[in-house]
Amino acid sequence: MRGSRCGWSVAGPALVALLLVQGCTEKRPGSPVEQASSPAVDSLEFVAHGNEPFWSVAVSRQGIVFREPERPDGLRGDYAAAVQEGSRLVFRTLLSDSVALPLELVLEVQPCQDSMSGKDYAYAAVARIGDRVLRGCAEHGASADPPRDPPGLGDWVVVAHRAPGVSAMTDAEATAWHGRIAHYGSALAAFGANSCPNPSYRARPTRADSLLNVAYHIAPSALGIGSRATVTMIEVRCGESPWIVPGGTLLRTPDGEMYLVWDGVFFELRRR
Repeated sequence: MRGSRCGWSVAGPALVALLLVQGCTEKRPGSPVEQASSPAVDSLEFVAHGNEPFWSVAVSRQGIVFREPERPDGLRGDYAAAVQEGSRLVFRTLLSDSVALPLELVLEVQPCQDSMSGKDYAYAAVARIGDRVLRGCAEHGASADPPRDPPGLGDWVVVAHRAPGVSAMTDAEATAWHGRIAHYGSALAAFGANSCPNPSYRARPTRADSLLNVAYHIAPSALGIGSRATVTMIEVRCGESPWIVPGGTLLRTPDGEMYLVWDGVFFELRRR
């Protein structure tokens, strides 16, 4: 499943119907079904989202809204209660575009993990929009906000740096980057004199030792990361090609620290 890692063990239809329509009377700790139970189907609100490409669908009584980086304001369709098809909940609507665009959002109760944040969700999601098929995870709740930009993006400032391996930059040259602003959004990526209109972002979660030992010849401990921890490399792409300039490669650690990586130096970023 692209953009997510979802298990495929599915609860039986009768059990799912009981949990979704009547509520759960016997809860088992740690069960994903426990998170998905209680209110009547037609009163639920959901947010589904996925990565590569980044997308989200928000479902509420006010309407069903599809967003992606190219459409930050979203396409809206009328709300209709979900139809239960076996163990799945299916929302259908027509999105308002230059022509009516059919949307079908299928939610299934099964473990799903976001490939960028590592967060676990109770639902796997498949969104069919016209002839596109998008896969990801979903959560239930009126307070869940759909992401307008890819996760981890926005405005950042360089606050420090580490050069644990071999680098062509001197410490003085790296220190001169402190205070520089990096911007990553759906319409523009920019750092220093370099900019890329309408960028795309590719995230690659991998084990810290596999990435850092091989690509940068450093131990994960140099960044305060465990060897078996999962880190996420975010590649900025301009058009069809990687953006091979300072600011074009980001590294996110499991505890949420963000680094801009260039010339063997890991520049620590802090959100503005």
